[in-house]
Amino acid sequence: MAERKITATDLTDDAVRDRFKIALRRHVGVARPWSITALAAESGEKERNLRAYQDQSGCLPELPKLLRIAIALGPQGPAFLSEILSVAGFEGLRCLDSQNDNPFSAQAALAEAVFRLAGWLADGKFDHQERREAIPAMLATIDQLNAFVAGLQAGQEG
Repeated sequence: MAERKITATDLTDDAVRDRFKIALRRHVGVARPWSITALAAESGEKERNLRAYQDQSGCLPELPKLLRIAIALGPQGPAFLSEILSVAGFEGLRCLDSQNDNPFSAQAALAEAVFRLAGWLADGKFDHQERREAIPAMLATIDQLNAFVAGLQAGQEG
């Protein structure tokens, strides 16, 4: 089945807002990699604003604030942004840093992805929530492996 092409008129404020909230909740909160307090300290964003972004108040950060949040999330930043931008049909973000051609980083990313996938499949089902989490995680892993291969290829040419 072919993917439906997204047009600019299809993209509503509500769709973007909902996708942002889902992505933020996936990375920030109780039993998540980041607490509101820790992310506020790392990003410079006020705790009350981060809480407002997660609730049903309809708030969205301005682009510079969104980017600061993504940067503060560190290695999870590209997956966070990819999840948000996927509502518009964009995917596959990666960090542009010198660590991308590190074989140990690539191996660690692959091992983490396989571990997470095994956890999702352990119950014999792959539900919509797990699928939604898997897609950005797997894309981020593929990007890191591609960056590693590109680094190897560049080393052969030099």
